Amino acid sequence: MSDSILEEVVALVIEQAQLPAEVSIDEQTQLVGTGLAFDSLQILELSAAIEECFAIELLPDDLDQFQSIGTLAELVRCRLR
Repeated sequence: MSDSILEEVVALVIEQAQLPAEVSIDEQTQLVGTGLAFDSLQILELSAAIEECFAIELLPDDLDQFQSIGTLAELVRCRLR
């Protein structure tokens, strides 16, 4: 697995959630529910940022995979193949 993809996804999440740069999140960090508690608008904004950053297209069904940093990074890896 490419750590650079994970690192970029973490950076995008930190930016979208407006977290301090020194906050510690990893691939186990939950985006919805417990954890960062992203709402639906934040998920859409994160989706747009990911599409732009990685030059990929995410489908509406892909938003179901925005559960954790790890599942999101894996989705990006799959779309880049």
